[in-house]
Amino acid sequence: MEQNRRKILYHYTDFQAADGILRSAQLRVNNVLNMNDSAEMRHFMTRLSSAITGRLRGEGFAAQADQLQNLFSQELRKEYSAFAACFSFHRDDAAQWERYGNRGRGVCIAFRREYLQKIARGALSLQAVFYRDDMAGHPMVDVFCELARRGGALDGDNPALKAAMREAWACSVSFKHPSFSTEYEMRLVVSPFEKENFGVRPCYHITKERIKDYVHRCTEALRVLGITEGTMAIAGLNPHSGEHGLFGDEEVREVIPAVEELQKEGYNVAGPIGADSVFHQALQGRYNSVLSLYHDQGHIATKTLDFERTISITAGMPILRTSVDHGTALDIAGTGKASAVSLIEAVRLAVKYAPNFMR
Repeated sequence: MEQNRRKILYHYTDFQAADGILRSAQLRVNNVLNMNDSAEMRHFMTRLSSAITGRLRGEGFAAQADQLQNLFSQELRKEYSAFAACFSFHRDDAAQWERYGNRGRGVCIAFRREYLQKIARGALSLQAVFYRDDMAGHPMVDVFCELARRGGALDGDNPALKAAMREAWACSVSFKHPSFSTEYEMRLVVSPFEKENFGVRPCYHITKERIKDYVHRCTEALRVLGITEGTMAIAGLNPHSGEHGLFGDEEVREVIPAVEELQKEGYNVAGPIGADSVFHQALQGRYNSVLSLYHDQGHIATKTLDFERTISITAGMPILRTSVDHGTALDIAGTGKASAVSLIEAVRLAVKYAPNFMR
């Protein structure tokens, strides 16, 4: 097949994940239940069971077919999830940009397939996505049928059958409905049964050094805009800023040391302040700005306050750049339904602050 000859796989993601790949040599994996329809893993197992039992009955192994059907029914009562990173054979694909590349505002990173195959060991496997709804041609059908033909107990106590069932669940992670076949994907899959021992954990790329760096940048950006008085608040990452490590330790490990060092350097900063309170306090005048630790943390607050008049300013450039803070809204492009309020406000803000960049 053509895909077997492809040497390069393309990973579409956002800039935060790309930063983790480049800085920390870490690849972000996502919960498959958040990537797919939550029923796709079960749909795969149901269709696989039908294909296996259908073949066995056709060969005269009706009793074995009934035993395997019962075993699959028991399996489908269980709850499994898995993690995966997606790769496409397409170098520049609109669907990949939309689904994984932050709606066209992210990055596409090329990986050599041979290197991904080298790290696919143990809990990891590199799998081609299976887009066919008819499972008759899936390799796992052959595996189960061969076990049935050998005779012996076809229940959960059979080690070979138990291993095959685990392998089937792992394959279900790389199943998608045929309507998505144009995606042409492969997935680096963390087995549902080994992920606990694999060290899969949330990774926010929050470090003391990065927090200090962004405070330096934001302080300079505020100065250019004419804001030199007041305290900058640093939002907490976890609920209630972690409650001294009870709900996450990023504040203890990274945020608090960064704040302490910045204060010693003379920066007027405070934090971490719980994200459920810090924006309200800023509106009351306690802080002149809030450093959010991830995208939606800040955007939810500002867009709830005034969605159409939330404007983005790009700092750190010799020129002033303002823009609307919403997406492209391609679904209503050319219909005459789009509002111009955000664009007008972005121009007004540019006019207001332009003199600061002409000095």
